[in-house]
Amino acid sequence: CRQAQQRWQEAADAYQLCAYTYDYPELNAQSLVDAAASLAQLKKTPDAAKLLAQVGKEYASTKAAPLAAEQLLKLPPSP
Repeated sequence: CRQAQQRWQEAADAYQLCAYTYDYPELNAQSLVDAAASLAQLKKTPDAAKLLAQVGKEYASTKAAPLAAEQLLKLPPSP
């Protein structure tokens, strides 16, 4: 909801809450990818990169891992 409303910080917070509250690897990985996308909209590139890298390390076997790797490469370099 928050992402559709372009309320990026609230969306990022909600996605991270989901990822760190439940123990479902597929859901957690996708939540972190979505949180990173929201943070990227806020120009918080280092924070987004950290979450995407976390998906690659902790959830490498999930469907979201290749997406996280792809998005990590697309992030602009941080200043």
